[in-house]
Amino acid sequence: GGVALEAIEQVPEIAYKAVTSGEADLAMTNEPPPPDLASFLVCRFPVLAYVGKGHPWSARRSVSLEELTDVPLITSLASGTRRVLRSIEARGLSYHVAHNVTVPRVAQALAASGRGVAILSDDPRFGLHPVRITDESGLVTVAMYASWDRSHYAADVIERCALRLQRYCLEGWPPFEVDEWKSDRVVGLRRSPINW
Repeated sequence: GGVALEAIEQVPEIAYKAVTSGEADLAMTNEPPPPDLASFLVCRFPVLAYVGKGHPWSARRSVSLEELTDVPLITSLASGTRRVLRSIEARGLSYHVAHNVTVPRVAQALAASGRGVAILSDDPRFGLHPVRITDESGLVTVAMYASWDRSHYAADVIERCALRLQRYCLEGWPPFEVDEWKSDRVVGLRRSPINW
Protein backbone atom coordinates (compact mmCIF):
# COMPACT_ATOMS: atom_id res chain seq x y z
CA GLY A 1 0.00 0.00 0.00
CA GLY A 2 0.94 3.55 -0.71
CA VAL A 3 0.32 6.80 1.05
CA ALA A 4 -3.09 8.44 0.54
CA LEU A 5 -2.93 12.22 0.23
CA GLU A 6 -5.50 14.96 0.52
CA ALA A 7 -3.98 18.36 -0.23
CA ILE A 8 -5.55 21.54 1.14
CA GLU A 9 -4.11 24.95 0.28
CA GLN A 10 -3.66 27.22 3.30
CA VAL A 11 -1.44 30.08 4.41
CA PRO A 12 1.50 28.90 6.58
CA GLU A 13 0.05 29.99 9.93
CA ILE A 14 -3.11 27.93 9.39
CA ALA A 15 -1.13 24.97 8.04
CA TYR A 16 1.06 24.88 11.16
CA LYS A 17 -1.99 25.06 13.43
CA ALA A 18 -3.52 22.15 11.49
CA VAL A 19 -0.39 20.03 12.04
CA THR A 20 -0.17 20.98 15.73
CA SER A 21 -3.85 20.18 16.32
CA GLY A 22 -3.67 16.87 14.46
CA GLU A 23 -5.97 17.99 11.62
CA ALA A 24 -3.08 17.57 9.15
CA ASP A 25 -0.12 15.22 9.10
CA LEU A 26 2.26 17.29 6.97
CA ALA A 27 2.56 20.98 6.11
CA MET A 28 4.42 22.17 3.01
CA THR A 29 4.86 25.92 3.41
CA ASN A 30 6.99 28.87 2.36
CA GLU A 31 7.57 30.22 5.89
CA PRO A 32 9.96 28.72 8.46
CA PRO A 33 8.08 26.32 10.74
CA PRO A 34 7.86 26.78 14.50
CA PRO A 35 10.67 25.00 16.41
CA ASP A 36 8.31 22.54 18.10
CA LEU A 37 7.66 20.81 14.74
CA ALA A 38 10.04 18.43 12.99
CA SER A 39 11.02 20.03 9.70
CA PHE A 40 13.54 20.51 6.91
CA LEU A 41 14.09 22.73 3.90
CA VAL A 42 12.69 20.95 0.84
CA CYS A 43 13.98 23.33 -1.85
CA ARG A 44 13.98 26.93 -3.05
CA PHE A 45 11.75 28.13 -5.87
CA PRO A 46 12.30 31.35 -7.82
CA VAL A 47 9.66 34.04 -7.35
CA LEU A 48 8.65 35.28 -10.80
CA ALA A 49 6.89 38.29 -12.29
CA TYR A 50 4.29 37.05 -14.78
CA VAL A 51 3.38 39.33 -17.67
CA GLY A 52 1.29 39.00 -20.82
CA LYS A 53 2.70 39.02 -24.35
CA GLY A 54 1.98 42.73 -24.89
CA HIS A 55 3.62 43.89 -21.66
CA PRO A 56 6.86 45.92 -21.97
CA TRP A 57 8.66 43.24 -19.91
CA SER A 58 7.52 40.34 -22.12
CA ALA A 59 10.87 40.25 -23.94
CA ARG A 60 12.94 40.48 -20.76
CA ARG A 61 14.55 37.72 -18.72
CA SER A 62 14.71 39.60 -15.42
CA VAL A 63 13.56 42.68 -13.52
CA SER A 64 14.87 44.19 -10.29
CA LEU A 65 12.88 44.55 -7.10
CA GLU A 66 13.01 48.31 -7.61
CA GLU A 67 11.28 48.01 -10.99
CA LEU A 68 8.31 46.33 -9.32
CA THR A 69 7.49 49.64 -7.62
CA ASP A 70 6.51 51.14 -11.00
CA VAL A 71 3.77 48.65 -11.95
CA PRO A 72 0.47 47.47 -10.44
CA LEU A 73 1.11 44.17 -8.67
CA ILE A 74 -1.15 41.16 -8.39
CA THR A 75 -0.30 39.21 -5.28
CA SER A 76 -1.21 35.92 -3.68
CA LEU A 77 0.19 35.69 -0.16
CA ALA A 78 0.29 31.90 -0.31
CA SER A 79 2.71 31.91 -3.24
CA GLY A 80 5.98 33.65 -2.42
CA THR A 81 4.66 37.20 -2.66
CA ARG A 82 5.45 38.05 0.97
CA ARG A 83 9.19 37.70 0.38
CA VAL A 84 9.10 40.18 -2.51
CA LEU A 85 6.92 42.71 -0.68
CA ARG A 86 9.09 42.53 2.47
CA SER A 87 12.22 43.06 0.37
CA ILE A 88 10.72 46.12 -1.32
CA GLU A 89 9.63 47.55 2.06
CA ALA A 90 13.10 46.89 3.55
CA ARG A 91 14.53 49.22 0.89
CA GLY A 92 12.19 52.00 1.99
CA LEU A 93 10.27 51.78 -1.28
CA SER A 94 6.54 51.65 -1.85
CA TYR A 95 4.50 49.53 -4.23
CA HIS A 96 0.93 49.33 -5.47
CA VAL A 97 -1.05 46.11 -5.03
CA ALA A 98 -3.82 46.28 -7.61
CA HIS A 99 -5.26 42.89 -6.63
CA ASN A 100 -4.58 40.51 -3.76
CA VAL A 101 -6.08 37.06 -4.32
CA THR A 102 -5.95 33.77 -2.46
CA VAL A 103 -5.51 31.50 -5.50
CA PRO A 104 -2.37 31.91 -7.63
CA ARG A 105 -4.21 30.82 -10.79
CA VAL A 106 -6.58 33.79 -10.34
CA ALA A 107 -3.55 36.11 -10.06
CA GLN A 108 -2.29 34.74 -13.35
CA ALA A 109 -5.69 35.16 -15.01
CA LEU A 110 -5.73 38.80 -13.92
CA ALA A 111 -2.20 39.31 -15.31
CA ALA A 112 -3.24 37.66 -18.59
CA SER A 113 -6.11 40.16 -18.84
CA GLY A 114 -3.66 43.06 -18.48
CA ARG A 115 -4.55 44.10 -14.94
CA GLY A 116 -1.01 44.06 -13.58
CA VAL A 117 2.07 41.92 -12.95
CA ALA A 118 1.46 38.69 -11.02
CA ILE A 119 4.17 37.92 -8.43
CA LEU A 120 4.22 34.14 -7.90
CA SER A 121 6.31 31.01 -7.59
CA ASP A 122 3.89 28.90 -9.63
CA ASP A 123 4.07 27.31 -13.08
CA PRO A 124 3.12 29.59 -16.00
CA ARG A 125 -0.45 29.54 -17.31
CA PHE A 126 -2.60 31.49 -19.77
CA GLY A 127 0.32 32.23 -22.12
CA LEU A 128 2.09 34.41 -19.54
CA HIS A 129 5.82 35.07 -19.72
CA PRO A 130 7.78 34.41 -16.49
CA VAL A 131 10.36 37.10 -15.69
CA ARG A 132 12.98 36.45 -13.02
CA ILE A 133 13.01 38.88 -10.09
CA THR A 134 16.48 39.82 -8.89
CA ASP A 135 18.06 41.73 -6.04
CA GLU A 136 21.67 42.52 -5.20
CA SER A 137 22.36 38.88 -4.30
CA GLY A 138 20.81 37.37 -7.44
CA LEU A 139 17.58 35.52 -8.06
CA VAL A 140 14.82 36.13 -5.49
CA THR A 141 13.63 32.77 -4.18
CA VAL A 142 11.16 31.42 -1.69
CA ALA A 143 11.89 28.38 0.45
CA MET A 144 9.57 25.41 0.77
CA TYR A 145 9.61 23.67 4.14
CA ALA A 146 8.15 20.34 5.18
CA SER A 147 6.99 20.09 8.79
CA TRP A 148 5.16 17.56 10.94
CA ASP A 149 4.52 16.66 14.55
CA ARG A 150 7.54 14.67 15.80
CA SER A 151 5.29 12.75 18.20
CA HIS A 152 2.90 11.64 15.41
CA TYR A 153 2.48 7.86 15.43
CA ALA A 154 3.55 7.77 11.75
CA ALA A 155 6.29 10.42 11.94
CA ASP A 156 8.79 8.21 10.10
CA VAL A 157 6.34 7.61 7.24
CA ILE A 158 5.57 11.34 7.03
CA GLU A 159 9.28 12.17 6.92
CA ARG A 160 9.86 9.63 4.12
CA CYS A 161 6.96 11.13 2.18
CA ALA A 162 8.44 14.63 2.58
CA LEU A 163 11.85 13.33 1.44
CA ARG A 164 10.23 11.86 -1.69
CA LEU A 165 8.65 15.25 -2.39
CA GLN A 166 12.07 16.84 -1.99
CA ARG A 167 13.62 14.38 -4.42
CA TYR A 168 10.87 15.17 -6.94
CA CYS A 169 11.40 18.92 -6.58
CA LEU A 170 15.15 18.61 -7.03
CA GLU A 171 15.29 15.92 -9.72
CA GLY A 172 11.95 15.43 -11.38
CA TRP A 173 10.18 18.75 -11.70
CA PRO A 174 9.32 19.27 -15.35
CA PRO A 175 11.10 22.19 -17.02
CA PHE A 176 9.28 25.19 -18.41
CA GLU A 177 8.92 25.70 -22.12
CA VAL A 178 11.95 26.97 -24.00
CA ASP A 179 12.22 30.74 -23.64
CA GLU A 180 11.19 32.20 -27.00
CA TRP A 181 13.70 35.05 -26.71
CA LYS A 182 16.74 33.09 -25.54
CA SER A 183 18.10 29.65 -26.29
CA ASP A 184 18.25 28.42 -22.70
CA ARG A 185 15.40 27.28 -20.52
CA VAL A 186 13.47 29.57 -18.22
CA VAL A 187 14.48 28.80 -14.63
CA GLY A 188 10.90 28.92 -13.34
CA LEU A 189 10.16 26.14 -10.90
CA ARG A 190 12.96 24.00 -12.27
CA ARG A 191 15.51 23.47 -9.53
CA SER A 192 17.77 26.43 -9.03
CA PRO A 193 21.11 26.30 -7.20
CA ILE A 194 20.43 25.53 -3.56
CA ASN A 195 22.80 26.64 -0.84
CA TRP A 196 22.23 24.28 2.04
